[in-house]
Amino acid sequence: MPDHGRGQKVKILYIMGPTRSGSTLLARLLNEYRGVVSVGEVVSIDVALQSCRMQARSRGDARSTFVPNDAAGGASRRFSALCGCALPLQDCPVWGPIEKSVFGDPPDYSPWSWDAARPGLVRFLLEGSGRWVERNGRALGEVAESVYRELARLTQARIIVDDSKTPLYGYFLRHQPWADVLPVRLVRDPRGTAASWSRAKPYAGIDGGHLPAHAAHTCSVDWLKRVALADRLFKASPVVRYEDFIASPMQIATRLLDATGIEVEPPDRDHAGAVRLSTNHILASNPDKFERGTLSIKPPDWSKVLRTRARLVVTASTLPLLRRYGYALWDGPEHRSPPFRELVRRGSERGG
Repeated sequence: MPDHGRGQKVKILYIMGPTRSGSTLLARLLNEYRGVVSVGEVVSIDVALQSCRMQARSRGDARSTFVPNDAAGGASRRFSALCGCALPLQDCPVWGPIEKSVFGDPPDYSPWSWDAARPGLVRFLLEGSGRWVERNGRALGEVAESVYRELARLTQARIIVDDSKTPLYGYFLRHQPWADVLPVRLVRDPRGTAASWSRAKPYAGIDGGHLPAHAAHTCSVDWLKRVALADRLFKASPVVRYEDFIASPMQIATRLLDATGIEVEPPDRDHAGAVRLSTNHILASNPDKFERGTLSIKPPDWSKVLRTRARLVVTASTLPLLRRYGYALWDGPEHRSPPFRELVRRGSERGG
């Protein structure tokens, strides 16, 4: 049984990258390894918990009392009130106790608000990453430590997988003295992310029942910002292309876990070698967290979804980084140029 005392660092495998890049799928597969727990987007814990309480309030539930923070507005439209185990977060055996332990009962979310603390990209680059972490690291770091230590204690996991995706939060975590972080850069063809965002997606537990669609130029900005910032902050950390992951999911997942330096047992497979996805406790993230049963991954084909104009917008906007990661300028996935092969470097690299 792992030691989760205050003297022991919490091992975190942190997945960063653009939205709709397959991070939930990767996290779910990693969750099936014994000794590993995937917890979703901890960066948004305050918003997700407030979404749950706000929706309970709208139903007249007496448990809706809480002290909101600046992220409360629109929380119920941004994040689901349900955990990956399909229970409301306050009823979940993991997130319910964490809420009480970290935020109190009734909860006061004012000590944690990533939305308010994070700087704009320009300010962050001009001010310097070290100065920002030093100024904001103590208050946010204390709350974050409480959350991750409680996660480790309640789940008895040796490795916590966080797919919050934002590079800045990964940078913040890696500079916490209580955390041992392996940052992983997940990249997907930007036309694929734009195709995924082109249609609204059903999502149980969210106000309105759907994640909204986004325009191609919005997806391009998000992709460029996250990929470029991850390249700057984590130059030598492992890189995984989504397209390579779906071609060899078990191989990629095992290599990533090997890179943490902690031995964990692989999941059981059926006679065909497939892995069955079990219950999880993923916070926020993609609605795919609710799926159960045999893991089935199909190669993406955005060329049949993305319209020509949208394809032109995304291709032109992301051109500086498109070829760097081995993506063709125009052809769909079946005609891609030779893939980017910087998949996984062993060892938890700590520099750059």
